[in-house]
Amino acid sequence: MSFGVKKTKQKNLIMNLLEANSGKHLTADQMEYMLNNQGTPVSKATIYRNLIVLEKNNFIKKFNNIPACYQLLEGIKYYHFMCNNCGVIVHFSDDVLKLAIEQVCIKNEFSLDDDKTSFYGKCKICLQK
Repeated sequence: MSFGVKKTKQKNLIMNLLEANSGKHLTADQMEYMLNNQGTPVSKATIYRNLIVLEKNNFIKKFNNIPACYQLLEGIKYYHFMCNNCGVIVHFSDDVLKLAIEQVCIKNEFSLDDDKTSFYGKCKICLQK
């Protein structure tokens, strides 16, 4: 961690937890539970305070489903399907979609933030209910 973000024991514990769960989306409650089970308890208030700082400095991404969950930003560009019903998040990458988005951005003189691009709908399980 750098770029003016003060290193703290708690911040390092949270970052290490997210790194160990790379590709997963964790809620603050899950982080608190996992850290407690590791013998490194961190209060939920401290977790939230650190998550705000980490998100603000682009170390992690926050997904605003209920409850909110967080993921380490790893420099990998992919999109997300987010289920409006159950909140599941699915990563995907599609070259055809990337090309289409690039063309639309060029045509409209717009720069898209790939890290915040999500598509909302219903997952396979919710569709079957």
